[in-house]
Amino acid sequence: GNLQKFAVDLREELDKRLADFREVRARVIKVKAGNAFFYSYIREKRGTVHTIVVVPAGNERSYVLSTVSQPGANDVAREIGEMISSFSLTKS
Repeated sequence: GNLQKFAVDLREELDKRLADFREVRARVIKVKAGNAFFYSYIREKRGTVHTIVVVPAGNERSYVLSTVSQPGANDVAREIGEMISSFSLTKS
């Protein structure tokens, strides 16, 4: 669908639900399964970094990957990035 509209809708919904929400980035990324929508935000009071990745799998379904980590945990951020980029729809 329209990823720009999806990003705006997601931002508005999270902003309504989370008082300490701050958007970081919304973009299309490449994973093993193909193109995916990547969204990251910070919960300022909780001190957490969140990512949501939506990976389309045809017209019938999508997969959602969601992560939470601590700011400044660069080793964890690298591991999260590797897990996200390696997401595949086929068995390996």
